[in-house]
This record gives sequence, structure tokens and C-alpha cells, in this order.
Amino acid sequence: MLFKNSTRKASGVGLAVCSVVSGAWVPAVWATPSVDPVVVTAIRQPERLSASLADVTVISRDDIERSGASTLEELLARQSGMSYSSFGGPGATSSVFVRGTNSSHVLLLVDGVRVGSVSAGTPNWSRLPLGQIDRVEVVRGPLSSLYGSDAIGGVVQVFTRQAGDRSAFEAELAAGTQGTLRGHVSSSGVNDRFRYALTSSYERTHGIDATRGVDDGDDLDGFEQGAVNAHVGYQLSAQHGLALNYLFGRGESGYDGYAAPDATSRTNTSNLSATWSAQWTPQWRAVLHMGQGVDDAQERSMGAAMSRARSTQRQLSWQHDMTTSMGNWTLGFERLEQRLVATSSYDQTGRDNVATFAAWQWSPGSHSIQVSARRERNSQYGGQQTGSMAYGYRWNTNWRGSLSYGTAFKAPAFSDLYFPQECYPGYGCFGGNPDLRPERARNREAALHYERGQHQLSLRWYLNQVRDLIVWGNTPSNVGQARLEGWTLTYKTVVAGVDLAAQVDQLSAVDEATGQMLLKRAGHSGTVSAARRWGGWDWRLELHGQGARQDFGGERMGGYGLLNAYVSKRLATPGWSVFAKADNLGDRTYELSRGYRTMGLSALVGLRYTMP
Repeated sequence: MLFKNSTRKASGVGLAVCSVVSGAWVPAVWATPSVDPVVVTAIRQPERLSASLADVTVISRDDIERSGASTLEELLARQSGMSYSSFGGPGATSSVFVRGTNSSHVLLLVDGVRVGSVSAGTPNWSRLPLGQIDRVEVVRGPLSSLYGSDAIGGVVQVFTRQAGDRSAFEAELAAGTQGTLRGHVSSSGVNDRFRYALTSSYERTHGIDATRGVDDGDDLDGFEQGAVNAHVGYQLSAQHGLALNYLFGRGESGYDGYAAPDATSRTNTSNLSATWSAQWTPQWRAVLHMGQGVDDAQERSMGAAMSRARSTQRQLSWQHDMTTSMGNWTLGFERLEQRLVATSSYDQTGRDNVATFAAWQWSPGSHSIQVSARRERNSQYGGQQTGSMAYGYRWNTNWRGSLSYGTAFKAPAFSDLYFPQECYPGYGCFGGNPDLRPERARNREAALHYERGQHQLSLRWYLNQVRDLIVWGNTPSNVGQARLEGWTLTYKTVVAGVDLAAQVDQLSAVDEATGQMLLKRAGHSGTVSAARRWGGWDWRLELHGQGARQDFGGERMGGYGLLNAYVSKRLATPGWSVFAKADNLGDRTYELSRGYRTMGLSALVGLRYTMP
């Protein structure tokens, strides 16, 4: 295997101005194609999706409810260029792959704050409840020139529930197969200069017996999780505003562990951020953002803790956005402090990172130009420089195209560098390597878009070459090289009031030393969906498929296709509706990791109230 496997480990620096604009209305991507959402992650400033030169997807709250997905990983895996693997049902350790890159090569932000484990170097996807999420922005491609380490494959930014333009209240309760119970309550209000939003969510499931061929009495590996989110905003004046965001979640999942059949993984996650925005002049805005993300993971057996790793990431950014006759400029400074507290005795448990970055975008006539660069210095692995540039041209109202080039890097995780050496008779000694270098990538891509009436057609090609990959033997070393080449074709239209969408992905993710496909990456994947709202009814059907993949030991995992459905009906009483969703309607047997089961047919029926 070329990319190191970090999916079994317990679960930088970019801070978007998302906290300032995260209340912006972002409509559904697969609704009427003429709707043009606003995105902020691609260039760290608000821009229309149709004007972006990056490969961007916006997933709205409406999209989340109609998707039928139970977890964030499932939701992301149904987007173009993305897939995931899992070691069981809900709550199990999972990995998200973007354009074939490693699971550690995607940066996850929650309201602008980095989340995840600094020991493993990966996000903890399963601990972000969908009930807390207002929308998700996915940007594929290298973004280290704006966000620093980890953004080799792309950036996923989650925006939690926040206040809109008026008071709102929503409640939902649902029950389904595998003893699943899920619900959330969300309330928000606006009063002159003050606005707030509060959301609470809870879910539990008996789950499934995750492992095959393990004599554990066919025990069910359940999952339980609760979370709360709070947002407060205050407009000091017409030019100055303050915003506070807080998210806390606690989840516990069972798994068939090496210590005992009743082993559990418990994770507490929290994110706290404060933002001050100042519109000094009509052409100059400054944003000061401070945040802290905590990932506290414990492995337990028989009620007692076996191991623990608590990751803390503190961030500070100061960004300036300026509008001139020669385009828009962004200048910024960032500081990141990463700390680790663990039961294992790491040689180093902290590192600091300081970065400056600049970006320029200009759209004269039919041309669009975007350039960005970043310089940072880390107390652990030294200095890094990254950059990107993109050019777009619109031939007419229907056709536009773009070319881009960018560099990115991934810093070694604490376990890579400082995991304490442990020796086992007959197997040798294992431990970290403090001399590791960051992994580096160079990406090229080209895109062509056609838009006319209700029709949207896009074709995008990319080639990402990653070097100095960290590969684990007894100790890790920078010996890996990978070539990730692929294309994505998407099409959306409306026929007889039905929203139709289709996407096809082709990927060649190759270990250049062996010529073999990287593990768990499918060469082909695709999704087809149809949806409509009519007469109080709302329905959506989706067929998602993945090709064959290879897992550890040369084991082959066959391809699969899953049919998912969602339907809801407004009731006569204003604000009330009933809904049902089902995944894997065909009850197909498939694998995301060799030797681990996945959910068969799963269904959920619920009642929802939205204040009229």
C-alpha cells in the first residue's frame, strides 16, 4: 500500500470569513439549475458558484433532508469525486477520499475552525451530526495556498445552524430500523441588532455486528450521540459586527476490538469561535477570527479507559479584503497552536505555525484570473511555500472554461513523528520518525461548462502528483509517490417539473512504484437522481454506485449499486409534515472495508414541524 492507513487511528490553518457570511441563503444544488448559490470556501470571500474557477459543490439544508443519508460521510460520498470507507455501521471509524487522495489529505473546517485528531492527522467525520448542519461547501483540488496543511485533495467546510432573516423554529423526530431513534430541535431569532440560534440533536441505533468471521456472539455494535450548537451575533454599528459560535458533541460507538467484544470508542468534540468584522470603507473589510477545536477520543473496555488522545487546535487569523479597479485583493495572517495529551508518551506534544497569505482575483470582460500564495513556518517541520493560479474564459452566455495549477502539502501527524517506540518479540520495534518531511503535491486541471436554460453540463479533468508520501513500515519514511488522474462529468436539467441529475467519475489512483491502484479507491463511480415537489408532496430517488476496489492483502471488494429514496407530505395543519427515507432499498450486500459488514436495508419514518 502506498498511502499509509490512518483509518484505524483515533481520531493548519485556514480560517474562512465564513462566520460573517454563513447566514447567507444558499439554495439546493439540484434544485432548478438557474439558481446560483453563494460560496465562501473556494477563495475565502463570498462569490457566486457560477463565477468560481474551482471545483465546488454546495449541499444545502434542504439537500441534507432529501438525501436520505444518515451520516456526513455518506452524504459526501454521493458527491462527484468523493468516496468513503468504513469499519462498520453508524459511528464506526471512517475515511473520506477526495479525488483519490489519502483520507488525511482533506481539510475539515466547522464554522472556519479546524477539527480532527492531531495524533492521527485525520478528521473525525462520524462525530458531526447532520441535524446540526445548515450547509456544506466542498472544494476539490489543492488549497494549501489559502488554508495551509492538509488541503491536498480539497477542503470540506461545514456550517452549523445559524440565524436567518426572521425568527424560526424547527423540530423533527424519527424512528427506524436497527432500533434507530433520531431527532433535533432548532430555534433562532432576530431582534434589531441581535440574533441567535440554538440547536440540540440526539441519535441512537442498535447498529449491526460489524465484523465478519469473529466469534463474538454476533453482538450488535451500537452508536449513540448527542450534540448542542449555539450561535450569537450582534451588529455593533453599520460597519462593525460580532459573532460567536459553539458546538459540542459526545458520541460513543461499539466495535469488535482486540481487547474485548464490548470495546467502545467515545469521542467528545467541541468548537468555539469568535469573529469581529469591520467594514472600514466601502472598499476595505477586515475580519479578526479566533477559534479552538478539541477532539478528545477514548478507547474503552468493560467501562474502563484503555487509551486516550486529546487534540487541541487554537487558531487566530486576521484577514483584509480590498476592492480596487484592478480586482479584489486578500491579505492575511494566521497562527495555529496544536497540542496533544495522550496516554502514550510522545517525545513532543505541541507545535506552532505562523503563516501569511495573499490572493488576487480579477475579472476583466470575459476573462477571470485568480492567484494565491502562502508562506508559513512551523516549529516542528520548518517553512513551506505554496501557490496556485487559475484562468477562466467565457466565450458566450452558454460556454465557459478554465485552467488551473496549484501546489499543496500535508504536515506529518504527531504519531508519524513522535509515536513512542514499542518492541514486540518476533516482530521488531515500531515508532515514529522525527525526521519526516511534509508530503507535497502538484495539481493541474481543466474544466468546460455549458449552461443553457434548464441544462447544465460540466466536464472536469485533473492530474495530481503527490510525492514524499509517508509510508509506514516499522517506522514511517518519505518514500511514496502517487499519480492521481481522473475526470468528472455532471449533467443537470428539469424535465416535466422533475429535477434530474447525473454524474460519472473515472479515477486512476496509482502507486507509481508498483503500478497498482491505491487501496479502497474505485476506478469508476456515479450517481443518478430524480426529484420533484408537487401538491404538498416531495420525493427524491437516487441510484449510487461504486466500482471494484482493492483492500489490504490484495483482497478484492466488488462493485455495488445502492437505491435510496426520500418522500415527504405536508399535512393540513400548517407547518407539519411527515417523511420517510430508505437507504439500500434492494438490501444489497457490499463492503467498504474487507471483512466488515455494512448496513442492509435501512428505513426511517418521522414527523417534522417548521414554523410557517
